[in-house]
Amino acid sequence: MSTYAERTDTLIDTLDDVAASIKQAQYELGGEREDAAEALGNIAQARKTLDEAERRAVSLLRSGGATWHDVGDALGTTRQAAHEKFSLDDV
Repeated sequence: MSTYAERTDTLIDTLDDVAASIKQAQYELGGEREDAAEALGNIAQARKTLDEAERRAVSLLRSGGATWHDVGDALGTTRQAAHEKFSLDDV
């Protein structure tokens, strides 16, 4: 099992990947029409990576003792909705 610090570092790396995908999409949107398709692909990749980062952050919170109520509050939803969305992710 990885340490809290290692899991945090992995999450930070994942968020860096999101930022890079968004930056690339911004660059491509300033180019030719064909570049817009590339930008769309980068936006989709950023969304997938951000979803993964969200799951990792929930796992990190839960492993640190946070309740589903805490997770729901952080996400602006109910504890039930947070539990339903993330409990099957083996958090």
